[in-house]
Amino acid sequence: MKGAVKASGIDGFVSAAFPLGSVVGDAMPGAPALAPRGEFSVGVKTLTIINTDVVDVLGSTEEIPFPLYDRSLTVEVWYPGHFIGDGSGVGV
Repeated sequence: MKGAVKASGIDGFVSAAFPLGSVVGDAMPGAPALAPRGEFSVGVKTLTIINTDVVDVLGSTEEIPFPLYDRSLTVEVWYPGHFIGDGSGVGV
């Protein structure tokens, strides 16, 4: 790729090639039409949701027919970064 800078990983392997002047996270040249960053800010929050006392069907034995465990799920919530003052309640 002409005019590209190669970014190396920790082990020395090439992980990606970025056009000159780009920032990690910018859309790559072959990205879909809606991939570029827009004019509005976006907030991101990582949450861990835990469903407690779920039956572990694969861990059952004759001694413990219905063992329980806590099942966790990590999610990322993306939301508008600024409040929109039109009364819609959208934004933060």
